[in-house]
Amino acid sequence: MNYHLQAIVLSILFLQPSWVVAKEDTPPVTLDEATKTVTKDTENKVLSAKTKTIDDKKIHIIKILTKKGRIQHIKIDAETGKKLEKSTKDKVKDK
Repeated sequence: MNYHLQAIVLSILFLQPSWVVAKEDTPPVTLDEATKTVTKDTENKVLSAKTKTIDDKKIHIIKILTKKGRIQHIKIDAETGKKLEKSTKDKVKDK
């Protein structure tokens, strides 16, 4: 009986609770979330949104029409949600 109690206590100590999520396990930014971020607090109109692979990284590309009538392509890193520099013109592979 004592052996079983020790086994249970050790199992509890070494198990990671399922409600604890490690930082590495956080899901990437979805295309919808990236699109909402780009258009938040602006009058820009989304013309298209797609995810592509650039240098083995998933990148969300949101094509917008600004209120001044200009078309812009906004690139968002799918892992971090951060806006990328405009100079990212690398090899592009469709999703």
